Amino acid sequence: MKGRIPIPTAIKEAKGTLRKSRVVKNEVAVKLVSNIPEPPDDLSADAKKTWRNVCEELKSNGLLATVDLELVQAYCNEMTTYKEAVRQIRKTNPLVKSPSGYPMINPWQTIRKQSLKSAMDLGQLFGLTPAGRTRIPSNQTGNESKLKQLQKRKAI
Repeated sequence: MKGRIPIPTAIKEAKGTLRKSRVVKNEVAVKLVSNIPEPPDDLSADAKKTWRNVCEELKSNGLLATVDLELVQAYCNEMTTYKEAVRQIRKTNPLVKSPSGYPMINPWQTIRKQSLKSAMDLGQLFGLTPAGRTRIPSNQTGNESKLKQLQKRKAI
């Protein structure tokens, strides 16, 4: 898909930027998860911890949908791969000897870099990165700035 990623109508409504001319026609509605599901059996113990943390965060913000669970699983796997690569790099060195005897970058460096990139791309979709959080409004009401609270009081 070229260009900007379309913003869902619900997010436009929450931000207060919805215009009739920019409403997405026939937008797909997804079913939100009411209870946090158990982590899939094929996740490692470390990935299951990540699953619980991510699902709790997404659910509390009203962003955890049934159709997204496999993407959350992929995010958890990528973060676990990243952590394992970091552990392996610490055990060895950033540079290792190639079969021909010359120094080369440790293959775990490449794995670390690729898994972090994949995790960040997936995390961006769910607002799990700092930049991603700025694009998705929260359903929580207690996090308003003092300025917004003051403006609301004056409007009343």
